[in-house]
Amino acid sequence: MIAVITGLIVILIPTLFDSVTYDPFDLIKNVAFRILVGIMFVVVALWLLVSKTRRVRFHPALYALILFLGVAACATIMSVEPWVSVWGKYRRYEGLVAFTAYALFLFLMIQNFSNRLSIEWVARVALWTGGVVSIYGIAQYLGYDFFAWSALPFEQRRSFASLGNPALLAGYLVTVLPLGLSMTIFSRKAYEIAFNVMSTILIFVCLITTFNRTSWLAAGLTLCVLAGAVIYFWRRGAVKHEAVQNLVIVVGALFIFFVAVAITSVVTKSTLTVTERIKEISVLSGSFQHRLEIWGAGFRMIAERPLLGMGPDTFRSTSRMYQGPKYGHIAPDIVADNAHNYEIQIASGTGMLGFLFFATLVIYIFFEGWRLVFSRSFDENGRAHLESTSRYAGIGVNLGLFTSFIAYLFQLLTSVSIIGSTVMWWFVFGLILAQSPSLREIEARKKATTVGVGRVVFALIAVIVFVFACYSGYRLFAADNMYFMGKGMTENPAFLSQGEVFLRRAIELNPWQWEYAADLARGYYRKFNQTGNPDDLERAIMYAEYTHRVESHEADIRALLVQLYLAKSDFDSTYLDRAFAVATRMVQDMPYHYVSRLSLGIVALRRGDLELARRELGKAVELNPTSAIAFAYLGETVQLLGDHALAQIYYKRAIDLDPSMAARFTTQPSGTTTQ
Repeated sequence: MIAVITGLIVILIPTLFDSVTYDPFDLIKNVAFRILVGIMFVVVALWLLVSKTRRVRFHPALYALILFLGVAACATIMSVEPWVSVWGKYRRYEGLVAFTAYALFLFLMIQNFSNRLSIEWVARVALWTGGVVSIYGIAQYLGYDFFAWSALPFEQRRSFASLGNPALLAGYLVTVLPLGLSMTIFSRKAYEIAFNVMSTILIFVCLITTFNRTSWLAAGLTLCVLAGAVIYFWRRGAVKHEAVQNLVIVVGALFIFFVAVAITSVVTKSTLTVTERIKEISVLSGSFQHRLEIWGAGFRMIAERPLLGMGPDTFRSTSRMYQGPKYGHIAPDIVADNAHNYEIQIASGTGMLGFLFFATLVIYIFFEGWRLVFSRSFDENGRAHLESTSRYAGIGVNLGLFTSFIAYLFQLLTSVSIIGSTVMWWFVFGLILAQSPSLREIEARKKATTVGVGRVVFALIAVIVFVFACYSGYRLFAADNMYFMGKGMTENPAFLSQGEVFLRRAIELNPWQWEYAADLARGYYRKFNQTGNPDDLERAIMYAEYTHRVESHEADIRALLVQLYLAKSDFDSTYLDRAFAVATRMVQDMPYHYVSRLSLGIVALRRGDLELARRELGKAVELNPTSAIAFAYLGETVQLLGDHALAQIYYKRAIDLDPSMAARFTTQPSGTTTQ
């Protein structure tokens, strides 16, 4: 039963997405995963309740996992944004609840995967599911998509399939590709070879069409490890020469497909080509420079709170506060949702203490996987087990699991952790540890009545976990459904009141999600700008202040508050002081954030503090020399200070950057330009 549920997890989590929530990819995956893990928990608890067996399987690696969860819980309590740390950031959901679900999934897999045939079966299910996902991704690359997605935040014709983003799809594919390669090399049955080869080729081609450089390097690393392992087995006489032949054939086939896709990308004049992406691997520019700046912010976050970190999944909330001066030049308007390095993500969220325990778990699993492949996969004659035995799965499956572990670990060095791919990593964890000789069966030796009570308590806990997963999942899903139905209305002042009904319901269902109230604040501000009705401005301020209470560190919300307070100051001068207080705190917290400097400069200009305005707006254009609005305000400031010639230079620069800025200025007979 547990093997079947695990099979459902490896099928559904990568493939699920919907068209009724604003987050169509990650939310449904998280909800489904937590409910399925809850069902697994209940099944195990009920089995223990009715079974005569009093044994629980435990692996020493779980000590590190338990300690990590304990540190993550403490980090959540001490978090800069506790509710974010509990549930995780919107569209990522990598908070304490996610860590707990992963840990429970691993524990339950260890309990129930004692049948090695079931390990081989579920590994094949994972591989074939990867092939199905890849078909959709390849179709997208070829220009065929049965869903009409809105504007994509990445280049056209890059595959993203059911994962929602090329980098996330690449992370998933790079965990299943090694399974396909290894199982193809060591398959012995004709139908298995056919399905394995087909799935492996589809996965490989789709991986290319993601145009994700890190995953290409991870795939190359996988091939090197597999080649080294196969040659090692052949040299020591553990496998026949057919395995080496299969390796050569597989590598040759993959090379042919790689060249074919590379040529296709050039001939069809794709937005990206394979050759361009290969060249960019060795160039420290573009997105890699961006990542270097993000990592620098992460290291400063760790140095600020080294023991317990900022709190799980709070990187977006706080990274702007720790960015360096170069970040504003590279990405002035982009907030890093994630550290793009899992080690930094863990350390900045749970501190070095959490990182230590998590790293201990990962290292332990690495050595268990190594021993499983290179020490325990041989019979008394020194031959590798090509098929499952009573103790271990076949060498093809286990070598695939080990290389999957390595490939995704490499992927996480420059990428993000997300449910669709990370759940496969924990799946690999479970299948490796389930075969470890280090597993110990803990048998209850107390009185039968005591054991009976313990089983009942365990079953009640399982039911509570399941009910919590279902109820919380319903609320999260229903809230985002309301957001999906109402968001478009908030962008049109004529339908704002109808949209507000949906979004208020979304806020009731999920009061910790700040984007819901923020959209209402922006909607009412747009309506105020159209109607001039003070009541609309009041509602905008109400929702913005609510959002700020929910997520006090979010830079976008603080910038919005400054805008709203400035507009309100036309009716109540005390709001100018409020705007100044918020903008000043923004600059104190985020000195290298262009929007913070711009906000304080505009407020200072409105207050008549021209020297402060000149200084802050000067720093704003220094951080973001492509900001037309910053140059426009700087021009206005220096003109009021009497430097008309310099003002003309700034005005011209603003218009050069954004021609629509010309409408802000009028030319006077004297030749001076004013707003």
